[in-house]
Amino acid sequence: LAARRLRPLRPAALIYVVEQRLEALSGIDNIDGIEIIRADAVKFISHRLMKMDAADWIVPAVPFHVAYHWIVQVLMRTGTVTTLDLYKQLHPLLINPLQGDGGAIYTSNADFRCPDDCNEPNDHCTITGKTRPAIMYRHLQNLSLPGISIRVVRSHQLAPGVGGYQVKALIEALAWAKKQPSPMLLATACQCHAVLHTFRFYSDHPNGR
Repeated sequence: LAARRLRPLRPAALIYVVEQRLEALSGIDNIDGIEIIRADAVKFISHRLMKMDAADWIVPAVPFHVAYHWIVQVLMRTGTVTTLDLYKQLHPLLINPLQGDGGAIYTSNADFRCPDDCNEPNDHCTITGKTRPAIMYRHLQNLSLPGISIRVVRSHQLAPGVGGYQVKALIEALAWAKKQPSPMLLATACQCHAVLHTFRFYSDHPNGR
């Protein structure tokens, strides 16, 4: 869906579709300028990210927090990552929070199912027609959490219902995580929704974080 919507908007771009399941690729091979790569999403990013242009875009289209899992995978090479269960502490600070698997926490301005082709207008919600309760990426970045460092990777609207972030956003988030001596909150968020994790990194070389 993301590839089909991005293709006419960016006719000169080379789009990689990274997918392990053959059944998910039906019909995608007839779209010009798309290269299919059979691979795990996080492993692909780990192998290719540093070779990609910082301005290239990543569109996460998998049911887990890609930025978090990639950063943890890299951090584990030089230390230990411990997931923190701070859901009860965060619950009153979040909008419509929901606890997911593996330490994931979801938060959303919507208490309804959004259409898959929302174009995320800046001044209102397409369903309610009203101003959003909060601009989610700003709301999370400004949370008052003493002793917890916060980083939000912003998801930008690239096409109706399609959000993504640039390679440089992941690289900068990784550099941030390596330097944090305290617990961290890492979120990926657009204007309306977010997924976040809280964790701590213990470096094997604490003086050279």
